[in-house]
Amino acid sequence: LDEPLNGLDPMGIVEVREMLIRLNKERNLTILISSHILSELFMLASDYIIIHQGKIMDRLTQKELADKCKKHVMIETNNIEQAESVLKNRLVTEKYSVISDSKIKLIDPSSDRKELAQAFYDSGVLITELSYAEETLESYFIQSIGGEKSA
Repeated sequence: LDEPLNGLDPMGIVEVREMLIRLNKERNLTILISSHILSELFMLASDYIIIHQGKIMDRLTQKELADKCKKHVMIETNNIEQAESVLKNRLVTEKYSVISDSKIKLIDPSSDRKELAQAFYDSGVLITELSYAEETLESYFIQSIGGEKSA
């Protein structure tokens, strides 16, 4: 289906969405949907393929996509190695990724901002930025196709 919800009023969107879900479950049908309305796709789809200019850029399940769009903390520091040590040893987490030579993305943090800042401070790590954010489906898509990089 190409843009099956495009142009529908809110009630029509709900009806078509429910019909597609019902067809999938009751008749065990796989339904391929092409759409730019990413928030709607998130309510419908179980698996995603991101295609850009005819090339497959990413394949992921709904759980993998949800994990990528979790809340996160961007940490900027002048010492990545020492900051990683604090994350692993003091905060006991592996749920992070090094984004650049000065930035770390801490995924789904269990500590609040004050605890994080205190842990780095106590360990002598200079933090120049500490900000909470949540990746949106749109920003993940743009990042996947090589558009503007999101944190």
